[in-house]
Amino acid sequence: IVLALQPATGPVVARVDPNQLDNAIINLTINARDALPSGGSLDIITTRVHVAGDAELSDGDYVELLVRDSGVGIPEDVLGSVFEPFFTTKPEGTGTGLGLAMIYGFAKQSGGIARIRSTLGKGTEVSMLLPASDDVAQADAAPTASTVHTGGGEHILVVEDMAQVREMVREILDVGGYACTTVGTVEDALRVLRSDTSVALLLTDVGLPGMSGRVLADHARVARPEMPILFMTGYAEKAVEKDTFLGTNMDMIMKPFRMEALLSKIRAMLGLSR
Repeated sequence: IVLALQPATGPVVARVDPNQLDNAIINLTINARDALPSGGSLDIITTRVHVAGDAELSDGDYVELLVRDSGVGIPEDVLGSVFEPFFTTKPEGTGTGLGLAMIYGFAKQSGGIARIRSTLGKGTEVSMLLPASDDVAQADAAPTASTVHTGGGEHILVVEDMAQVREMVREILDVGGYACTTVGTVEDALRVLRSDTSVALLLTDVGLPGMSGRVLADHARVARPEMPILFMTGYAEKAVEKDTFLGTNMDMIMKPFRMEALLSKIRAMLGLSR
């Protein structure tokens, strides 16, 4: 897959939540990758545009974020349903059907809109129009080596069905000084938990195929009632009621997360268990 980034020639700042924007770009990029089983092109383009006379948008300046692929495309008869929750064109077990719905909801809540165009066999492009701002974007300072919380070799079990995310988390934990076992299925996770008493913390995605990460946590607690459990989720924070979702010695971190944020949360949870 040939990735081409085409940023606007001048500064463009969107008035949106940066973490939700990160999540939207990740979701769109994953969708594009999945639509390119034999390779192809993936373009990510940003421009600042002026909108007037659009029935779905207030007049004004917007940042357009366009993600375009040359992949398999979407049939015309289902194109109008792709932003609906739980609708998916992916094979059963390979998608939740929430990605595009979350992107559409994020754009609408931000005062913008998401739109899609696709031609079967020729590709798809998703456009997000997000309110523009004249403010200067404030970049978060990268964590320095002295601010990264490191562990002492504690064993962490990572359960994540997406290989790319699984390997990214493994690298973070290696840098953070933790021992790490990674698995992609609930069945493998339960097998490790039953056979390896050295696991100090369970780090699991919520949206696993088959059994959810929350149900996995309940099964894990049967054998290890005191083990801390940290959930990773890409769902919008407001969609998860933490008070009812989380049990004792459980916590949650929203995707995408920074290395420092994950290591800090793990350190705090392991401290509670000591």
